[in-house]
Amino acid sequence: SAPSAALTITIDPAAQAAPVVVAGSATSYGRLSVGIPVDPSLTVTDVDGQTLSRATVRIATGQTAGDLLEFGAQNGIGGSYDSASGVLTLSGTATIAQYQSALRSVTFRSTATNPAVSSATRSISWQVDDGTGINSLSNVASSVINIAPISPPLLQAGTSTTDGTDSLGNPARGVNEDATNT
Repeated sequence: SAPSAALTITIDPAAQAAPVVVAGSATSYGRLSVGIPVDPSLTVTDVDGQTLSRATVRIATGQTAGDLLEFGAQNGIGGSYDSASGVLTLSGTATIAQYQSALRSVTFRSTATNPAVSSATRSISWQVDDGTGINSLSNVASSVINIAPISPPLLQAGTSTTDGTDSLGNPARGVNEDATNT
């Protein structure tokens, strides 16, 4: 009779774990402000790897024409923004700490005259990829940007206007025949 042998295989689930992104910051943005960091406290971990190869940052809800997600290339990580889809893609192999730093540096700004006209908030989603192919994509984490509403300027008595609008072309409030925008 042939000898028999037993083989035990142990699978370590942590060896195939997906990266994890933790976000949740809420910040405020005013009209035509300089770019503001979206989530400077965001964290990224991966129990089974030391590097990441890609990340996406998306204006998931509330995108308005003129919204921008910006990033400065660093540590071998480059980026490109697609304004039509509201997606900033970062790519290049770098350490988790370097990607975390890069993601924390992502800023939001809007060139729209009134970025709150269609939505007073923007939901920003974050996802990273460790490039392993198995469980390579992280969870999708979210942050919120609250957009400050824009009010037309008040008109002062004793001056005049020609069409009853403010300097942005919006209907002026409190218009009288002796008023202008200030």
